Amino acid sequence: MSSGNYSLPVLFAGRDLDEPIAFSIRDGEIALFTHASPTLSHDNEDAVGVFDWKGETVVLVVADGLGGLPRGGDASHRMVESLSQPKIKESVDPVVACLESVNKSLVSGNSGSGTTVSVVTIERRAIRSYHVGDSATMVIGRRGRIKFQTTPHSPVGIAEASGEFDEETAMIHPNRHVINNIIGMPDMWIDIGKPVQLADLDTVILASDGLWDNLYRGEVAGLVGNRSLMECANGIFRMAIDRMKRKPGSDFGKPDDLSFIL
Repeated sequence: MSSGNYSLPVLFAGRDLDEPIAFSIRDGEIALFTHASPTLSHDNEDAVGVFDWKGETVVLVVADGLGGLPRGGDASHRMVESLSQPKIKESVDPVVACLESVNKSLVSGNSGSGTTVSVVTIERRAIRSYHVGDSATMVIGRRGRIKFQTTPHSPVGIAEASGEFDEETAMIHPNRHVINNIIGMPDMWIDIGKPVQLADLDTVILASDGLWDNLYRGEVAGLVGNRSLMECANGIFRMAIDRMKRKPGSDFGKPDDLSFIL
C-alpha cells in the first residue's frame, strides 16, 4: 500500500490504482482502492470520494456506474462529484439533496445511464449511511464482529436479509446481478440508516459489488478485525482480485470493477 500526502477533497473517477492508498483525515485515517475488472477489457466505471464539509462532517462515497447502461462511468462520476461541495441548508439533508438532484438530471436528460451509490457521513464519531442499489456499507468492530450492515436493493439481497436465502445461496444465485433501485430511474428511493455511534477501533467499509460479489461478509470482517488499516486494505484487495480471476465453473468469483473505502 502506498501512503501519500493527500488532502481533502479526494476523488477518483474512472481511475485505476495499482494498490490501495492511505492518508490521514481529521480524527482518523482512510484507505481506499479503485480499479477496473482485472479480466474484462473496459474502463473503470466506479468512482470514490472522501470529502470534508465545513470541518464538521467527513463524507465517504462509493458509486458504481452500471456497465449494462451507456455512460455508466459518467453517472458515477457525477454522483460522487455532486457530494464534494454541496449547498448545505439547515432544513435540507445535503446527501438526500445531492442524490435526488443527480437522479433528476439523469432521468430528465434521457441519458439512459445510471449508478448505484453508498454514502457515509461521519460527525462526532457517529455515522449515518445512505444507499441506492447494491453498493453496500458495513461497520466492523475490533474483533471482526459485524455491528452494522446495509441491505442491497436487489431481489436476492432482500430475500437474503429476510431469511429466505443464506449468504452462500445468495452468492451464487443466477439473479444476483439484478438490482431494482438505481440513481437514474424515476422511482428511485434512498435508504437512510439510523445513526450508529462508533467505538474505538471500529472500521467502516463502503464498497461496490465488485467486493460483495466475491467475498463473504464474514471474510471481509475477518480481514478487518485486529489488523492495521493498511493490512486490511491489502488483504481485501488481494483476496477479491484472486477470486475474480478464478476459472470459469468455480463456485463463485465474478470479475467486476472493484472499489472500496475503509
